[in-house]
Amino acid sequence: MIKEKSFFSRQLKKIIFEKGLTQQDLADKLNIARPLISRWITGGRNPSAKSLKKLSLVLNVPVDYFIEFPASGLDDENNIDINKMSKKDIEILLNRKNIKILQLEKEVLKLREALNYSKKENA
Repeated sequence: MIKEKSFFSRQLKKIIFEKGLTQQDLADKLNIARPLISRWITGGRNPSAKSLKKLSLVLNVPVDYFIEFPASGLDDENNIDINKMSKKDIEILLNRKNIKILQLEKEVLKLREALNYSKKENA
């Protein structure tokens, strides 16, 4: 059975090709072994948050380039809007690693404040 490549793997392969790099070139820039790059591309392994950040800096792309967000949670400018997300998509997003945690936390705090304000008005 052939395993489907992850969004991250597809994006990494695409950007390496667009930048005209080899796996060895990228490994050298990241100061890691080339086989690790190969495992990332084939979907055999995912990078750590630290490696993902370094990867985005070396390739000059935002970390978000490598992360697939649920379409239902994006606003008109492709920013995460938790108010437009289904409960399932929120759970998926919360379970993902390497996302804009601070932005999401701010949105959650806004929701909590709104809920608390609403409860006080109804009391």
